[in-house]
Amino acid sequence: MSFFARFFSKSKSNAPSPSDDSQPFMEYPSDDYDSSLQAMTTAFERLKAGDYGDRWITFGAQGKGHDEDSYHMEDVNVRGNTLDLRGQKLDLPTVLQFAKLQDQVQAEVDSQGMVTLPAATPQQMARFLDAVFQKHFGIHPHDDENDYAVGAEW
Repeated sequence: MSFFARFFSKSKSNAPSPSDDSQPFMEYPSDDYDSSLQAMTTAFERLKAGDYGDRWITFGAQGKGHDEDSYHMEDVNVRGNTLDLRGQKLDLPTVLQFAKLQDQVQAEVDSQGMVTLPAATPQQMARFLDAVFQKHFGIHPHDDENDYAVGAEW
């Protein structure tokens, strides 16, 4: 079992309900999703359907670090269509281009670094967060993995 599977693997039958705060809201790799992007898209869809727009949730990603045997982990807090990226110097045009969203969404950044995509769909939110993890933070799969690991918890 890989390092990521030990932290994030779970079968569909054990998937937590949206209101179960004791278990991860979403985790990948698992049998539930084919990719980290699909896992995040499904999480944003569940968040929207469950009307959790007023509640912060933490999306965490893990992947290959700067050295072959190192790990890189980052967390981003999300509430509705707002990402808490305070303290980050986000190159917004580059992230939007990487996500292929430059002509599809409007992004607003406040003076503290909170990034809001007001009219973004769950799919667009997932693509944007995926771009933040990959392009901004530099999280990539390990050489023996197909994708990086991702999870979401309350």
